[in-house]
Amino acid sequence: MDQEKGQVDLTLRRVTNPEKNQKLLQWKKDKKADTILKIAAENLKANDSETVKIRNKIIEKYGGLYDAFEETAESGEKNLSKVGLNQKWIEALTEVINSRIKLEKVKVKTTIELASLNPNGIQDIKNVVTNAIKSEKSDNSLIRVYTIGAPKYCIEVSADNYPEAEKILAITVEDILADLEKSGGIGRRLN
Repeated sequence: MDQEKGQVDLTLRRVTNPEKNQKLLQWKKDKKADTILKIAAENLKANDSETVKIRNKIIEKYGGLYDAFEETAESGEKNLSKVGLNQKWIEALTEVINSRIKLEKVKVKTTIELASLNPNGIQDIKNVVTNAIKSEKSDNSLIRVYTIGAPKYCIEVSADNYPEAEKILAITVEDILADLEKSGGIGRRLN
């Protein structure tokens, strides 16, 4: 048992591969969080006792350094102000967190077929696609539409998680198809 942190280290011989991988991933995250805290402390020229106090405040609030840092990377420095840290620590930690933790996005895509026989059919399709992208735009997602070759178009959505990405994709496709039909065109989802 690790006396300092009160954690039990597993021997890697008697655990399953998923448990082993999970423990190794957690260890890597803990090392990364320790490095972030150490760099911020060095930037502030903070002593060890001050750094330990900051560490304990964060762990008390979030249960772990990496979880707090990951949430800060996602939602900004307001996350650290909830812990009760002073502004110099908040700024120093946020700066190091933003340079060290990159949040991964998930990507989903589908193919649609769009056609319009109207004299301004191409412009109708452009307008419908542009309006759908604008209406579903958010800070946490990115929508990209490109042609595979007329009349087929690919819609890609990048978001923080699959349920959110799937929801945005479904709404975007629905909006495009409904608006195109209103302007006299036709469309369908291919996959």
